Amino acid sequence: MMLLLMGLGVGPTLVTLFSIAGHRSPVGRSATTMTLLGSALTLAQALASAVTGAIAEAGEVRLAMLLPTIAAVLVLAFGVVNLAIERRERAGDGAGTPRGVRSAPSLVSR
Repeated sequence: MMLLLMGLGVGPTLVTLFSIAGHRSPVGRSATTMTLLGSALTLAQALASAVTGAIAEAGEVRLAMLLPTIAAVLVLAFGVVNLAIERRERAGDGAGTPRGVRSAPSLVSR
């Protein structure tokens, strides 16, 4: 049950992260952006697991348990920063498109 609760936010976080990356990527570079993001996530997860495991084995279990909480707070902080950037861009040009990024024609009807 605890494992379920701990992993509950992973899916929505990853979907949001990839959505933001797709929105912020230059036109025609979405595939490259997604590839880089997937590779970066894999590397970051491996490094975080190694560091957290080393800290736990060294006897600092409380610190090792605190690291995922710090990571969650960072994700929340970056989300707030992204929200502020989005609001500023929408207020600045009215279209909601980030400056310097041209919007591609949508393939999905809205």
